Amino acid sequence: MSFRLVCKLWRSVAPPLRWKVVVDGDAAPSYDQDSMWLLSLNQKDGLCTFYNPFRNFNCYMSNNDLVGCEIRYAKDGWLLVSKGKSLFLLEPSPSPSRKQIIHLPQKRYDYLCDIMSFSASPTSSSGWVIFGIALLNVFQVRISYLRQGDDRWTCITRDSEVPFLLSSSSPVYFGEEFCVIGQNGDVGVFGFKDGTPYWVIHKLFQQYSPRIYDACRLFLVQRQDQNVLHSVVVTPQHDVHVYELDFGIFFPTFNTCNDYTYYSLEDVAFKVLKDNCTDKTHHKELLNRVWIRCELTGN
Repeated sequence: MSFRLVCKLWRSVAPPLRWKVVVDGDAAPSYDQDSMWLLSLNQKDGLCTFYNPFRNFNCYMSNNDLVGCEIRYAKDGWLLVSKGKSLFLLEPSPSPSRKQIIHLPQKRYDYLCDIMSFSASPTSSSGWVIFGIALLNVFQVRISYLRQGDDRWTCITRDSEVPFLLSSSSPVYFGEEFCVIGQNGDVGVFGFKDGTPYWVIHKLFQQYSPRIYDACRLFLVQRQDQNVLHSVVVTPQHDVHVYELDFGIFFPTFNTCNDYTYYSLEDVAFKVLKDNCTDKTHHKELLNRVWIRCELTGN
């Protein structure tokens, strides 16, 4: 079961399965064909834990390629992984003959990037870009990028026209630009125009109501089927607010009985996950934890 749920290449080692997921108590049971799992990595032994919030259970598997590593980003079944100054892209597989690893040029500095992401998987795009950014001061950032075919990283320093502090959210590749959300809700954008890199700040903090304060945590997400970005604000009380461009959509609080209420952007409706889910809201945030989309195939 675990092997089949990780990626397309792993499905050959296990027979097809249908996983029943009830996301609405009043609706008929449905089979989830495209479920998101939370992947956590133990650096010491390479043990990967996959948590399914809809079913409230964990799956485990070991991957020796990830011992001592840090997962920086996940997209399209690929992981961006760092180990010291080394970086590589990994598409996991239980079979050594099918495992795919792309070793990237070594970083010049250990402190190269605070947060990183990449535009697309190497198998789905002929022009992928890996992007990383580090904060030097409130008015200056160091940007590092690697385009397919480059034999070394390009590192540049850019000034920000307004004070800008990075949040912990990974950059989002939106259109043909990498977007980074700041701690006050502003969004920094990095891209190329006629081959020349640029960095600009979109001042959006006035769009937020209530106003964002220092203790809030911000994340930037993209709805896959629409050309829209959302900023997600989590307060210390675990209230969750989601803002789409110029207007806000207010999400409910995760309640104390762990019945995880959430708002579906696709269905435009509030929903409830499985009763008595493990409460993740009070857990300490750890590195090496990413969301990964797992495809399920019915019989």
